[in-house]
Amino acid sequence: MNTTTPVPHHRTSTTPSAVVPVDRDLLVPAVVHLGVGGLRNAHHTLLLHEVARTRTSTDWGLVHVELRLPQDRTVLDLDEVGGHGVHLPGPSRTAREIDVLLDLVTSAEDSEAVVETLAAPTTKLVTLQAGDGEPPCEALPLPQDQTSPGAALAHGYLVRALARRRVAGLPPFTVLSCDPLPRNGCLTRRHVLDLAGAVDPDLAVWIAEEGRFPGSLVDDLLPGTGDLPFQWFVEDDFGDGRPPVDRVGARLVPSTAPYEQLRMRLFHGARCALAVLARSTGATTSDQALTDPRLVAFLGGFLTEAAATLLHVPGVDLARYRARVLDRLADPRTGEPLRPSQDRGAEALSAFVLPSLRTALDHRTPRRHLVLAVAAWCRSLGGPGSAAELLAERRAVFGTLADHCHLADELQEALDLLAAGALDPVRTTPTVPTPTAPLTQEVHP
Repeated sequence: MNTTTPVPHHRTSTTPSAVVPVDRDLLVPAVVHLGVGGLRNAHHTLLLHEVARTRTSTDWGLVHVELRLPQDRTVLDLDEVGGHGVHLPGPSRTAREIDVLLDLVTSAEDSEAVVETLAAPTTKLVTLQAGDGEPPCEALPLPQDQTSPGAALAHGYLVRALARRRVAGLPPFTVLSCDPLPRNGCLTRRHVLDLAGAVDPDLAVWIAEEGRFPGSLVDDLLPGTGDLPFQWFVEDDFGDGRPPVDRVGARLVPSTAPYEQLRMRLFHGARCALAVLARSTGATTSDQALTDPRLVAFLGGFLTEAAATLLHVPGVDLARYRARVLDRLADPRTGEPLRPSQDRGAEALSAFVLPSLRTALDHRTPRRHLVLAVAAWCRSLGGPGSAAELLAERRAVFGTLADHCHLADELQEALDLLAAGALDPVRTTPTVPTPTAPLTQEVHP
């Protein structure tokens, strides 16, 4: 273990006071960040820094455990592993320094030191960010039954450390997942329980009853408070203590699911739809594509229809969020690359566009732009065929949508529009009557 700062185990008042330089000698090493790639994408550490910087509390100092596979014997120090620099989320990649990092442990150098760090009585919270590097190009989740090598390694350490704490009579630490995956807390809990059950069924029961696995989500399209240009949503489900990050800008919520759905259906859905529709224009980035007024009109309609499928997103102005998505994609400084449709195109369509289309069909809300995006993906595959034939051939992608009584006709209409060179539907009203109890949407300021 490479100790950079002595850590006295005393505490000070948690009453906020004027901002003063962080005195790391006063910090308690209560948070262990277990991850790969240093702290570059550990956005939550910026809020831990604010907790200490404002003297909101000195109880939440940070220890970083850098996960390395056993064959990686590289000796690292704080600066080499990313040290105190954290990149802000979003395309700018601006870095900020934090000053709550007390120690660094690397698993390739000393796996026992990792377990000791996690099992230490002072450890109350483990923040997990074990995905291998950046999320996939479309932020696509791994299949439910798969984990990355880094995550599998992390789960093993968590189980070993929790077993040691149980023997020592200590409560389990809270495991807060920070990976950019939907329902990340639930996934982490399931993998840890599966692994613990294979080792010791009684340990798995103890973890299931006493452990806490909240999830979290960073969304840089929603500005934070103060000078933090992003919003961090954290599920309020902690065990042995909770850092007061809500007092420095985090949003404590019962579930991150509505905010995950918001980002997936609007931001990632818009990227996916624009990529397939702009393919014929030769544009390689979203800002290039959105110099075409037809694509601007299409994307505006797509976002409106996708937003109408969201039932309830507390505290979010959906009209403003749609505008932020358009601004992000149209700005040359922040435009997104448009990958070809073959680059996990079916997975992206299934994850980000088809859920909106399914909801719109079920509730009979406007969907012509959603259908046009699907038609553009179908055309990108090449080959002749009617809409009914395409749905039948791609049943693995469309699932039960392939049998929907209205989709074949609407998809054929969209295919005909694209064949005529149209990039935006002329008509935006539903093709079937609106039901007496339409889908409603709640927006809370």
